[in-house]
Amino acid sequence: MSQDVTLPALGESVTEGTVTRWLKNVGDSVAVDEPLVEISTDKVDTEIPSPIAGVIEEILVAEDETVEVGAVLVRVGDGSGAAAPAAPAPAAEAVAEPAPAPAPEPTPEPAPEVVAPPVVETPAPAPAPAAPAPVSAPPPPAPAPAPPAPAPVAAPPAPAPSAPGGLPQPVPSGSRSMPYVTPIVRKLANDHGVDLSGVTGTGVGGRIRKEDVLAKAAGGGAPAPAAAPTVVEASTLRGTSVPMSRLRKVIAERAVASMQQTAQLTSVVEVDVTEVAELRHATKDQFHQVTGTKLSFLPFFVKAAAEALRVFPIINAVVDGENIVYPATENISIAVDTERGLLTPVLKNAGDKNIAG
Repeated sequence: MSQDVTLPALGESVTEGTVTRWLKNVGDSVAVDEPLVEISTDKVDTEIPSPIAGVIEEILVAEDETVEVGAVLVRVGDGSGAAAPAAPAPAAEAVAEPAPAPAPEPTPEPAPEVVAPPVVETPAPAPAPAAPAPVSAPPPPAPAPAPPAPAPVAAPPAPAPSAPGGLPQPVPSGSRSMPYVTPIVRKLANDHGVDLSGVTGTGVGGRIRKEDVLAKAAGGGAPAPAAAPTVVEASTLRGTSVPMSRLRKVIAERAVASMQQTAQLTSVVEVDVTEVAELRHATKDQFHQVTGTKLSFLPFFVKAAAEALRVFPIINAVVDGENIVYPATENISIAVDTERGLLTPVLKNAGDKNIAG
């Protein structure tokens, strides 16, 4: 019996996705929540996990093919098997036979023979005074065996971690040694035959970037990072043509639409921010403790822009036919440099937020 795995909804307004790379092949076993395929959409590049455990029976979508949300990507068969339960039957027969054997072994007859010796032992008080002499000798050896008693207690903990530790150790060590790698970087490394475990990331928090993979592919090994700071090497992308991802397409289309639909104006104003700098310097430590985020100058500038738009909404107005439409909220987009390139997330209702917001 097999079950279809479909492309789930990956976000609001996302209607389709492109298969970037299959992580499993036909015949491979897959566990629940194990990544099956990498999908690229307008908003995100992500991995699709398997909802069931089993064996890959059929892959229905090829790499670089675009499919609609809800389309069947792969079929996973039921790989579970039943074990033979015949083993416990013979064990029950062996337990029933030895029951009658220990019953006829009481032997109460030798009891009267033990009563006779105590009557003969009347001269026992003579050796009694000799006993106190050897009693004085044993006290010194008595403390000697006491210390070795706690020593063997420390031995049992040693073998305990060795048995279970062999299995779980490889998993966390591998996950901690390599930071998170985006599907695009993994595909690039796979295309260039680069082992990501040997690549040193230069991104934020040690993240591996596309430039790191290309540098590793160009250098061919460990000498690549040493040559990078001393020799200026031409990029391997020169003279090549690569297809854009769906995310880059959307960004390009919206950038061109903004240039065509919005009046372009650049205005430069010089402002004294001495008091803002003093306020930031006096509150940045407390701000970091409360919010967990470092306080930069950017929130102050965004807050000032949001308040200006609330007072002068004409700056944020749009033309709709013969009407001027004034927006009810202030939505500010901020350009952010990420591992996937330049993104412009929108901070909605910025006029209603404070500096921390």
